Amino acid sequence: GDAADATGAMRIALGSVLKLTDTTALDFDTSLLDLGVDSLLAIDLRKKLKKATGRSVPLATILGGATAAELIGHLERPEKEAFSRD
Repeated sequence: GDAADATGAMRIALGSVLKLTDTTALDFDTSLLDLGVDSLLAIDLRKKLKKATGRSVPLATILGGATAAELIGHLERPEKEAFSRD
């Protein structure tokens, strides 16, 4: 279902921006900043996720130290709920 899609999209997008050949070792519970995502990569990641899932992740969320798992949660949340929260 959706969970697998968002997780797969995240793994592919993250592997792509971090230029990883092997994404199986990606830790989804580590802050994206700690994985090496900077502000430029965050913009790229956000673009890739939007293209893959049709959903936007706030840039501030990525740069605020969110983990991949947290972003996946964002991508899976119903649209209206995702945007009514600040």
